[in-house]
Order: sequence, then C-alpha cells, then structure tokens
Amino acid sequence: MRGAIILVVAATLAACSDGETLAERTYRACGTPAQAFQAAKDFVRGKLKSPGTADFPGSLLSRDASHTDIDECTTMVTSHVDAQNGFGAMIRTEFTATVKYDRDTKKWALLGLHMD
Repeated sequence: MRGAIILVVAATLAACSDGETLAERTYRACGTPAQAFQAAKDFVRGKLKSPGTADFPGSLLSRDASHTDIDECTTMVTSHVDAQNGFGAMIRTEFTATVKYDRDTKKWALLGLHMD
C-alpha cells in the first residue's frame, strides 16, 4: 500500500514538473495572445464599413498593439485599424476588444468592443 501511494505521488510530481509554465498551460488550453489578437481583428472587421480595406498592425509584437490577460481564457486586445470609411477615405480607428476562448466550442467570443 505504501509503495502504491509513493508511486502515485511520484507520478503526480512528474506531471506537474514537465517544465511548462502556468502561462504555457493556459495558452494550450485557451489559445495564445496571437490567436486572441486574430479573433479581435475578425470581430473589428465585422464592424467596419469596408472590411476588405482593413489594415492592422502585423502582430502583438509591434508597438501598436498590446494584450492583457483578464482571466484564464479572457484577453483584452488594444490596437488600431486603418480602413476606408463610408466616403472612401482611409481613417485610423483605435479599438479595445475583450475576447474569451470557449474550450467547449473551441471558438472565440466577443465580450466587449470599443472603437474610437
């Protein structure tokens, strides 16, 4: 019996010490910040007059985009998009989108979107 308990404890410790950080485990379960950025861009495109003209910063690594992890599967993305307005003029719109990854459906949901 004692040997079985030691074996279970050793297996549990081995599973927890796989070198993966909490952030890495969260990203594996809930998507990466880059995936959250892509989801936010998709939701922003859906609100534009001319989504085909949308030009976003290349990645979250640019100085024009950032993210904040709100909780385990919720991320707030802040950036901008350059796109044509209803008159055809290119304008820059700042946005903050809060997106949540649903592990059951494996899809991103929009919790909030503010565009200036």
